[in-house]
Amino acid sequence: MIMTPKEKANEIFDKYFDLLFETHIYGKDENPIIKEAAIIVVKEILDDLPPTLLPDKTDYWQKVMDELNAL
Repeated sequence: MIMTPKEKANEIFDKYFDLLFETHIYGKDENPIIKEAAIIVVKEILDDLPPTLLPDKTDYWQKVMDELNAL
């Protein structure tokens, strides 16, 4: 099953949260580091996707980025 952009954004965020929470940096709601790390990953994906060849994928990952920014 394909995830929605919101689900993918939350999945990426949660993976970083799990990783960084183990280091006891901050709680989830107070940690801009996790959000920034997830945004970096999605920026890398968007930079690597050829938008003219894969417009659906580019649109999907842009929506994931929008959802991350909304967290």
